[in-house]
Amino acid sequence: RLGRDDFFFEPDDEKDAAALFADFEIYNRKGDTEAAWQSVVAANQVALEQQLSNERREAVRRETETTRAMATAVAEDFRWSSSPSSAASTMPLLVVGPPRTGTTLVTAALSRHSDVDLVLSPRINDAVAHYGPAPFRDNNRTILDPLRDAYLRLSENKFMLESYPDNIWWVGAAAAVFEGALKVVLLSRDRDQTAFS
Repeated sequence: RLGRDDFFFEPDDEKDAAALFADFEIYNRKGDTEAAWQSVVAANQVALEQQLSNERREAVRRETETTRAMATAVAEDFRWSSSPSSAASTMPLLVVGPPRTGTTLVTAALSRHSDVDLVLSPRINDAVAHYGPAPFRDNNRTILDPLRDAYLRLSENKFMLESYPDNIWWVGAAAAVFEGALKVVLLSRDRDQTAFS
């Protein structure tokens, strides 16, 4: 009977999979079934590790290239040159998108910039839940102006970043609060990749 140890051997560091398969052929011809078995198991281990290592390296390379391209595209899109159009010195910046589309990654990249402050609260959706949709729809400045001022007091930097994926539903409300003086980074992803990630 074969046990677990019969399937796991320490492969010879000096030999690659081809050499180990050659050893298997030699031992098999000599009738040394135990050595032949060890050689073929070790050869398969080395071949599998090499394949996984190559796949891992390729996956990391692709992910790194994608991240760099995404960060460059986002930075170029609002290249810090567009200053707030209102009298306020801070431009609100919302990162929105469905779950698993990279909102956390983009937020982490953007928040590292010296011109960006990451704001954790309040959230636009909380304001909509508290006041209801009417003030945002009707542009009721007696409610919206204090909300805007409360947000803008959270940062004196050039950009104030809020990342909450569900804000994708409240971009219109945010535009009402800030009178259109905001930037939105909308992320999307292939539906199959999102579902299986």
